[in-house]
Amino acid sequence: MSYYSSSTVTSDYSLIELLQIPNLVSNISTILSELTTRNGKGKYNKKSPFCSKRIPIISITEYLQRFKKYTNIENSTLIISIIYIDIICQKHDITIQEINIHRLFLICCVLAIKYNEDIQFTNSYYAKVGGISNKELNLLEFHIIKLLDYNLSINEKVFNRYVNYLRKLEFKS
Repeated sequence: MSYYSSSTVTSDYSLIELLQIPNLVSNISTILSELTTRNGKGKYNKKSPFCSKRIPIISITEYLQRFKKYTNIENSTLIISIIYIDIICQKHDITIQEINIHRLFLICCVLAIKYNEDIQFTNSYYAKVGGISNKELNLLEFHIIKLLDYNLSINEKVFNRYVNYLRKLEFKS
């Protein structure tokens, strides 16, 4: 995807545009699954804080659906979380693999919820939904915030590029 821009102008996002992507969760999980497949099962950077001890049994598709079900995350927030993942991977040369995608996704979603939504759960709730300890979630959250240079705002043009990309995927399916 790679539409990151260093500009930090933030605005309200058009929900009308988001409603035109009825399979958003499916499209995002397809993108993440394809990335993990393309990047293979080669060598994992076990020193990365995002790597699990072993590859999770639950697929990223099931994980995303579970997260959506138990948190009721808004579509705009899901898109912001994908942008965060993209920014982190580009700026810090992190490769998305099946050993790290679940944690990257979880923490980016938690941060996006805190930034974008009015109603939030506790970190212990998100940790339970995500299948990690609250302590680990807190540590990973701090790590991601540092990787994002403490900047959670997303440029409206960048956001709209991701929306358009996801909308194109909708028409391909």
